[in-house]
Amino acid sequence: MKRVKVGKLRKYIVKEPVIVHEEETLEEIILAFTSDPRVRVIYVVDEDKRLKGAIFLENIINVVFSEHLTRDEFSAYKILSWLTKYNARDLMVPCPWVKDEDLVYDALKRMLEEKMEALPVVDDRGRVIGEINMLEILSLWLERKIFEIEE
Repeated sequence: MKRVKVGKLRKYIVKEPVIVHEEETLEEIILAFTSDPRVRVIYVVDEDKRLKGAIFLENIINVVFSEHLTRDEFSAYKILSWLTKYNARDLMVPCPWVKDEDLVYDALKRMLEEKMEALPVVDDRGRVIGEINMLEILSLWLERKIFEIEE
């Protein structure tokens, strides 16, 4: 694999990752996830847009549905109370990150080690400026392999 830096590849893939602020509610988080059907992770940032953690779709599904599926009642009141019970700070987990100057090889290695489909890209101040995503990398890799065969 060539020694390509994240910054070079990132401009071809996810330009604007989905971010939420620490105080946003579960309802706002669900709306952020459903804004784009490809979103599987949302990054939580502070007021200066610095990365604080990540929220994974799988965790949100577990929070929302596990509580309701264990009870017989499924009332609108209970659903509304859950939507305001949690905020992003409660639901986020620590999240590794990369910078534009890091090698794509190292980003892929980190994603595989951490079992993550995407990593946020941060600047020198820790602000989220993009995302490097496994599916996008695979698409670009496949596209380049096809062109290599044709040449």
